[in-house]
Amino acid sequence: MSFATRITTADNQSLTVVSQTSAVTDWASRYLVLWWTAADVDPGAPASGPASMHPTQKQKVTDALLAGDRAPLWKKSGAEMKPQFFPDQLESWLGLSPATEGHAVGILFPGIAPETEPALTPAARGVTDADFFGSATEDRYPDVFGLLPPETSNQDLIGRLARLPHQALTMNHDPEASTAVLLEAARTVL
Repeated sequence: MSFATRITTADNQSLTVVSQTSAVTDWASRYLVLWWTAADVDPGAPASGPASMHPTQKQKVTDALLAGDRAPLWKKSGAEMKPQFFPDQLESWLGLSPATEGHAVGILFPGIAPETEPALTPAARGVTDADFFGSATEDRYPDVFGLLPPETSNQDLIGRLARLPHQALTMNHDPEASTAVLLEAARTVL
């Protein structure tokens, strides 16, 4: 059995202490409540506060997720502020169990065009080198210790993926309409 206590500071930063024994969370609650607020919480509930989320996630996004609000949030530039999850948070925050393996049966190529109606795109689109992450395109986690193997050509994989059914589609910022066209696209490749 797990026990959890959420500690919240005066400036609304918080940390959740989770332990297999109530003595740890009871002590944290009794001791830290002298300066901050402490409350027992469900150990399975998502933790709050910037320390619990990916460091690149904006606090406004975390606050919306904690409030159960899934509406898109926008920067002044017009770009969407997206949630940044660590893989182990997909289950606790979204109820998604990470897959350990999978088999590709089709490929979808979504595009976002805010001012257009969501629709299937008739233009042919195939897999290219630009669809793969590599050291040249993914610089957020550089291989500073040189542990990754040398990158190899994607041509064999591109050839295999080209044999699968594929469908391009355009979505916009309307979640319901975009979901409908996404489901329609998925049905075309399954």
